[in-house]
Parts: sequence; C-alpha cells; structure tokens
Amino acid sequence: MSFKFKLGVGACGFNLGMLVVNLGFRNADAIAALNPDMFSAFGQGMVVIWGATYLAAGIAEAGAAVWCAFALEKLAYAVGWLRWMSRNDAVALVSAAAATGDLGSVLAAVFHASYGPGDAAFMLAFLYAATVREAPKRD
Repeated sequence: MSFKFKLGVGACGFNLGMLVVNLGFRNADAIAALNPDMFSAFGQGMVVIWGATYLAAGIAEAGAAVWCAFALEKLAYAVGWLRWMSRNDAVALVSAAAATGDLGSVLAAVFHASYGPGDAAFMLAFLYAATVREAPKRD
C-alpha cells in the first residue's frame, strides 16, 4: 500500500469521526452551537464529504495539486480552530459539559477543544504527499 492510499484512508477516518461526535447528526445542533460559522449541520455534512474525497484521492493516487488543495482546506480548519481557541476557554467548556453528564454536550465540547491539531497534522501530511515521489509498482 502506498503512502497516499494510507493517507487517504486515515484522513477519511479522521473526518468520519464527525459522525461519532455528532452522534450520527442527532447531536449536530450541539456541535453547531459552539461554532456555527464552521460547524453548522451543513458544515458537519461537508466534513464527511471531504473525508470521502480524501479516500478517493488516496485510491486514485491523486497528483500534487490535489494534495495541495487538501492542505489548504485543512489550513482553513486549523486557523479556524486557533481563532476559536483564542476566544473560548476550552478547559472550562469541557468541564462545564462534563458537569452536566450529557454525552452530547461533552462530545461537542471535546470535539471543539481538540480537532485543530489533527487538522494541522493532516495539513502537513497532505503537503508531504504533494512532494513525495513513490517508486513505480512492480508486477
């Protein structure tokens, strides 16, 4: 298996994690309430769609331009996370959500407190994928 295939699968899995934190869209409102600009219900759906595109790119062994575009998309989310973190007390938010005992609230708070580093890591991996030249496959 090539690096790009593995990356596509990994990035898809990371994005499909949205379906866990929003409980199959039953918790979409709680996710959206904390950052409606980036994570409206529609935005959450697009996270899942982006996951499918990463998988498709990995399967197709997409070229450098595609991986660079993916890196730009992840940069937007990483910067959005930094902006959100600068305006919110993530620890207090997670603590308050935990105190309620409501799983949906806890998942929403933990998601917002933690998604940024994963997006930043995938941004770097996508940039690497754009520059790596893998050896041709042998029959």
